[in-house]
Amino acid sequence: YNNQSLLATGCYEQEDMGLTRMGKEVVREMNRVGLVVDMSHSAERSTLEAIEYSSRPIAITHANPAFWHSALRNKSDDVLRALGQSGGMLGFSLYPHHLENGSDCSITSFCEMIARTADLMGAENIGIGTDLCQDQPDSIVEWMRVGRWTKSIDYALEISETHYLTWAWHHQKLMASWAIIGIVSLKTTLAHWDRV
Repeated sequence: YNNQSLLATGCYEQEDMGLTRMGKEVVREMNRVGLVVDMSHSAERSTLEAIEYSSRPIAITHANPAFWHSALRNKSDDVLRALGQSGGMLGFSLYPHHLENGSDCSITSFCEMIARTADLMGAENIGIGTDLCQDQPDSIVEWMRVGRWTKSIDYALEISETHYLTWAWHHQKLMASWAIIGIVSLKTTLAHWDRV
């Protein structure tokens, strides 16, 4: 997903060839059936072409601005402007490798980045798309990248009980945070619509 595919170029590639012919057909079909095109792992040109080619707004569901932290997955100002102008959506990532100072990222820094991004592309085009949450052990990422999780397997044999319990604990914290964020977002949305 970070590499060249049959559809587009991933962010880890040296050369970005953009959307392929097949990629354009897939975008067209996704538009037709109502699926959202997500370019979170795509390189610059591929992402810009998807924004331009798609007849519907696209999403970058889990990445951050490159102006804040220059990780390969994070997006440039050009991409964010184009995304905002097209009505697309950016979901801010909490994955440590996408954060300024990694797991030591401060809430102040994260909120300042959100405010600057809202100025760049519009507050109506941003949200939270956590990816992974802070302080998860690398073993969770390694487990995800092995690829065996997509098949029918006995997870107890693939992950130690300690790793699973760590993941479950973080997942529970994340769900509690999402509940709070959801309530705040709902109150903010309702307050907005009361004014309109």
